[in-house]
Amino acid sequence: MLGFQVGSVFAANLIEQSPSQTHDVLNRAQLAAQTLNYQGLFATHENGVMHSMRIIHRFDGQNQQERLIELDDEPREYLRFNNIVQCLIPDQKTILIEPVTGRRFPDLAVGDMHAVLKNYTLWLDPKPHRVAGRDCQRYDIKPRDNYRRAYTMCVDTESNLLLKSQAIDTLGQVVEQVAFSEIKIGESISDQAFKPSWSTDGWQVIEKVQKQVDLQALGWKILPTAGFEQQMQMNRMLAPNEWVHQVVLSDGLAVMSIFIEPHRAQQTAVTLTRSGQIGSVNMQSKQVDDYLVTVLGEVPPQTISQVIKSIEFQSPQVKPESKR
Repeated sequence: MLGFQVGSVFAANLIEQSPSQTHDVLNRAQLAAQTLNYQGLFATHENGVMHSMRIIHRFDGQNQQERLIELDDEPREYLRFNNIVQCLIPDQKTILIEPVTGRRFPDLAVGDMHAVLKNYTLWLDPKPHRVAGRDCQRYDIKPRDNYRRAYTMCVDTESNLLLKSQAIDTLGQVVEQVAFSEIKIGESISDQAFKPSWSTDGWQVIEKVQKQVDLQALGWKILPTAGFEQQMQMNRMLAPNEWVHQVVLSDGLAVMSIFIEPHRAQQTAVTLTRSGQIGSVNMQSKQVDDYLVTVLGEVPPQTISQVIKSIEFQSPQVKPESKR
C-alpha cells in the first residue's frame, strides 16, 4: 500500500539542477514519450489499488499512434491517433471519440517551461537506479510552495523515456505511482498491433464534441491563483443535450479543471458544497448563483480551496440598443 514517509521517498545527497538543465531533462523525457516506438506493461498504484495496462506506441516521423489495453476490471481499449482518442466499450458496443486531455503516462505533458521553473526545482540523484530491468536516472521535482505536489521520476538512461513516476503530497507520502514492469524500446511495430481485440462493425459511435467558449463574456471571472494559469476554456458534451463548461489550469506540470454546470433541482445541499478525494484527485464543489462549480485536480486540498474561492459570477447585462 502506498503512503511511504518523506524520508523513504526523497533521496539523499541530491544535486540541484540549473534552469537550463531542468529544461533539457524534462524536454528530452517528453520528446522521447512522443517520438519513440515502445511497448510494454505498466501499473498505476493509487489508494492501495493497482491498475494494470498494456501500451503500444509508434511514431512514423509525423504522426503518433497508440493503443492502451485495460488488463483489470471491465475490458476497455483506447486507440489514439495524434490528439484524438477512441474509447472502445465492448459490453455496450460503443465507441466514444474525444480529444486527448490531461497527462498520459509516460508523457510528462509539460506545459509552459517558464511556469515549471517558477514553481518547481529539479534535483538529480547520482546513485544508479533500475526499473523494468533497465538502467535509469532518478530525479526529484520539488515544489517551491505548498500549493503543489512533489514528484520523483526515473528516466531511461539510453532513450530518456520516463519509466517510473511518483506523486508525493505535502505530508511526504506517495499518493500515486506509475511504473513499467516490462518495456521494449525502439523496435519496429506492425500495423496489426494497433487492431482492437473486437470487431467494431455495427457499434454505436458517439463523438464527444468540445467547443471553445468565452466564459468572461458569459459573466464568469476566474483569477490566476497559486501559480496556476488558464490553458483553455471549452464547452464539453457529457451526453446528448448535456453540456458543461470546463476550464483547464496548469502550473507547468500539475493540471486542474473547473467544471461549471447549471444547478439541477435534484442536487442537494450536500452535493452543492461537497469536498473530498477520489484516488489522488482532490475536489471541491460550491453553488455560485444558479450554477454548480466543481474544481478538481491532482493538487493539495488548499490549492483547490484557493481556486474555488477565486471564482465569481455576475450575470451579463444586455446592452441597450442605440437610438437612431
